[in-house]
Amino acid sequence: APKLALAFACERGGLPEVAEGLYEVCLSTDAAYVPPAAFGMARVRAERGDTLGAVGALDLVPTTSRGYTESRQLRAEVLLSGGARDLAVLDQAMRTIETASVDTRTRQHYTVRILTEALAVVTGNGAVPEGARIGSVAATEVGVRDGLENALRSLARDANDLEERVSLVNQANAVRNWSLT
Repeated sequence: APKLALAFACERGGLPEVAEGLYEVCLSTDAAYVPPAAFGMARVRAERGDTLGAVGALDLVPTTSRGYTESRQLRAEVLLSGGARDLAVLDQAMRTIETASVDTRTRQHYTVRILTEALAVVTGNGAVPEGARIGSVAATEVGVRDGLENALRSLARDANDLEERVSLVNQANAVRNWSLT
């Protein structure tokens, strides 16, 4: 516990290298401190732009931990904030959220964020590999639009506020695939 407190103090005090070292010590010495140490290490690594390192730290949180679901959400956040907009990163973020035990509304919010980014990628000038996927969604314009529309409509169904519901339905209609028949 003292090393974890010292690591947090060093992190807040502008000594990220020292904090990371102390978080590593906590990770390797006491299983009770793995989740908070992993979260701390992920913050330090994400702050310096080490997306892969931050994701690796969050992957250290065991599935039996109370913090596991939060680590999955943070993992998706780190992947989405990494700056690199490619299908592999978006696929990882989507798979992380799809396998996390989060509530439906949270899952749909992440799905909307991820598929909005994916739509820009698949409609851009870059080539999309044949058979590519973003989680359970095909990485095609039609597949991404369908997934995004479904997520937005799901959010609209659960919305309590009429204005929010109308806005979400309008967004769903804006990304909807249109047929000629």
